[in-house]
Amino acid sequence: MSYSKTKYVDDSLMEDVFNKLNRLGKYASRQELLDEIRDLNMDLEREKKMLETYRSRYETKQSESSSLNKNLHSVREYQSSLMKEHKELEEKYEKLKRQNEYQKTDIQVLKKELDSKELSYFLNRRRFLDTLQVFKFI
Repeated sequence: MSYSKTKYVDDSLMEDVFNKLNRLGKYASRQELLDEIRDLNMDLEREKKMLETYRSRYETKQSESSSLNKNLHSVREYQSSLMKEHKELEEKYEKLKRQNEYQKTDIQVLKKELDSKELSYFLNRRRFLDTLQVFKFI
């Protein structure tokens, strides 16, 4: 007895079917053979449904995997842009920090200058007032 392979049936199942048919053919009536064929067809349909379910699950998982890969790629791009932005912000922070230090130094210098000028002003004022007092007595 010859058979053609389909994409749903594996060799061990087909061998099992033909062994049963040969065994039944020797000892069984036509109705028993038809019943066995019907049972085997039902088994085959069940196998086909299972395989179709597995195929569907596989395709769904492949689709999910592809989607996750795309998401991963976009997340990595976003992470990369965030890291670049972070680096730029750190550089700006360092620049502003240096400017702040320069400004602090400038403020200290200006405060010293102001203090010196105030002192000079008060000393000059005092001398002026003293001189005025001297001229008043004269």
